[in-house]
Amino acid sequence: MKPADLLNEAAGLVSGERNKAYGDAYQQHVKAARMWSAYLQAKYGISPELSASDVCHLMSLLKWSREMSGPFKADNNVDDCGYAALAGYCAWKEHEQ
Repeated sequence: MKPADLLNEAAGLVSGERNKAYGDAYQQHVKAARMWSAYLQAKYGISPELSASDVCHLMSLLKWSREMSGPFKADNNVDDCGYAALAGYCAWKEHEQ
């Protein structure tokens, strides 16, 4: 798969049907950040204030973990591109506020 193909597929994922089904990605990642922060507080007694962009970076790490654990799957790389784009979008929204 060529780099442009990976990026085009990722762009379709982050701005296509998923966006329509779940709503604005920033708001969804803000919700996840709050939930993950609450989980870490309840389980480990730590209070990180995770941001929406943190969630994107952590999801990207999950994709890299999967990539290192098994056979090559293009979707890990596509999803990683998508999370990188969403991280940039979320960081922009965070600084906009």
